[in-house]
Amino acid sequence: MTEPRKIVILTSEFPPGPGGIGNHAWNLAKELVTAGLQVTVVTDSRREWKDAEQGFDAIQPFRLFRARRDAGRMMGVLHRWWLYLLAWLRAEPNEWILLSGKFPLWFGGLATLLPISRRIAAVLHGSEINPRSGWKKWLTRLGLSACDRLIAVSSYTRDLALRLDPGLEINIIPNGFDPEKITHPGNGKMKGVPALVTVGTLSPRKGQENVIQALPNIRRRFPRVHYHLVGLPQQASMLQVKAQSLGLDDSLTIHGALPDKDLARVLKGSDIFVMLSTEQADGDVEGFGIAILEANAAGLPAVGSANCGIADAICDGFSGRLVDPQNPEQVAEAVEDILNDYERYSMQAKEWAARFHWSVGIEKYLEVLDL
Repeated sequence: MTEPRKIVILTSEFPPGPGGIGNHAWNLAKELVTAGLQVTVVTDSRREWKDAEQGFDAIQPFRLFRARRDAGRMMGVLHRWWLYLLAWLRAEPNEWILLSGKFPLWFGGLATLLPISRRIAAVLHGSEINPRSGWKKWLTRLGLSACDRLIAVSSYTRDLALRLDPGLEINIIPNGFDPEKITHPGNGKMKGVPALVTVGTLSPRKGQENVIQALPNIRRRFPRVHYHLVGLPQQASMLQVKAQSLGLDDSLTIHGALPDKDLARVLKGSDIFVMLSTEQADGDVEGFGIAILEANAAGLPAVGSANCGIADAICDGFSGRLVDPQNPEQVAEAVEDILNDYERYSMQAKEWAARFHWSVGIEKYLEVLDL
């Protein structure tokens, strides 16, 4: 009887909490199980999601271990690294250990100092390979150099890694998405003509402030425009103050984080998805943009930043438009261009999204990892 193929995924995030790295790791784990692999996931627990995690973990088709975070920050960190070490020691010689996120990548580099070697691969998302401080750069380089396979989710993230080490060999496998997430029925048109929407934590990296800055320019062309913000409201107060200062109190709605069925309702009732991400001083960047593809699958063309990983998630002039995120007039022109040819853009957005289904991406992972 043939031994099952095995893989261990060490990831810094995992559902049911939010986060693109976690969403990627979850979908990858499920697809690997479907492909016949025996999968083990090691990740963190989030205190605020503890109850939801128990129910979520119980129904997954793979083994899942979480570092405890309820005994204090330091104990949580120690438990995380203990679980990583156990996974390393228990892995079989031909078993892959896949690293996803900053702490797993750092661990992979340090683990090569151990007398036991393992096959290591890493998925490169963005911010974790764009460190600013010297010791973080050292750890990141060590982790990258330790890997037998490197997989970047976009050409942008590949280029970030090559800045650290130009000699790296890096495969590019774009992020995938699960079309089932947006199969819930819509429930009519959202407020606004047009209705613009961004899905993502309300934060500088996601660029909601840039959209608000562009709204006056958009409103001169479309007086009834309305902007819908979906995501964890980390900076909701700051964004509301910004809107008030521009006289836009009645032109935006902050919905907060939404379950999939409500997210699908908002997407299907909107007209254009907007994500004007910018690189932050601490190196935090948008490495791709899964939310853009989900919106495309619902028929929404997108307007996004040309200077980050979003450039790989939007086909300029086909599924949407790429712009300078801090140029309000350019953003307004992109919105107008899409609305002037909306039927074509909407149809092509759906066609573009279909290229990124996980059923396509998993074949590339199996090939790169020789599974």
